[in-house]
Amino acid sequence: MQDKAKDQQYYKDLNDSCFALMLKKSDRYVSAFFNDHLKNYGLRITQFSVLIHLATSDTVSLNGLSRRLSMERSTITRGLHALVRDGYATITLEVDKGDRRKKSVAITTEGLKLINKAVRGWEEAQDIVKQSLTEKEIKELREYLSNLYDKLIVHRG
Repeated sequence: MQDKAKDQQYYKDLNDSCFALMLKKSDRYVSAFFNDHLKNYGLRITQFSVLIHLATSDTVSLNGLSRRLSMERSTITRGLHALVRDGYATITLEVDKGDRRKKSVAITTEGLKLINKAVRGWEEAQDIVKQSLTEKEIKELREYLSNLYDKLIVHRG
């Protein structure tokens, strides 16, 4: 019986100290919070992020978008499906000089109209999060997360 209690405590400590689990738990909650504020616009935070990134340039390759958002290409493609279906984004298949196929993604006029409306929901959520933290905490959180990302990306290659 003693060993089982010891094992359970070990696993509890492991669970409580795991950075991945802490960040994932926070990510799920923060994403759900933003999703609640964007649902009236028919968007989820991941789709909103894709549209915002698309709005920063004329077109972007699917691989480039995946890198910019630090998301798997398959995840981006799934998220884009609804945006393309609803007329908020387009995907174009191009063939480059090396006869390689490349998918380019662009935001449509309707997509720009949508993010101009949806930004209100995003701003509401962003303001609530900001009000929950001090300016110092906001600055430190951004720095910590950015530094963690920069240091870990080296290990992923």
